[in-house]
Amino acid sequence: MDKTTAKSRLLFRTDGGIHLLRIDEIRWIESEGDYVKTYADLKSRLVRMLLTKILQRLDTADFLRIHRSAVVNLLYSRKASPAPYGE
Repeated sequence: MDKTTAKSRLLFRTDGGIHLLRIDEIRWIESEGDYVKTYADLKSRLVRMLLTKILQRLDTADFLRIHRSAVVNLLYSRKASPAPYGE
């Protein structure tokens, strides 16, 4: 695996194994305490990792932190609007 390929994937342990997830397939990520839930295509995975750790691996041109517990892939986003009361 070359360096370009390595930078385009996330490696993490979950479900008793090691999984590779292509970064460009991630639609959004939610923080759940010491875990994050990644949503890619029709699958979601719960991973023991902090959101800040994953953010270090993501390109800020493609991913935007819209809340302290949520990051979205702008390539899959069409519209954003504020929640009631400015949340």
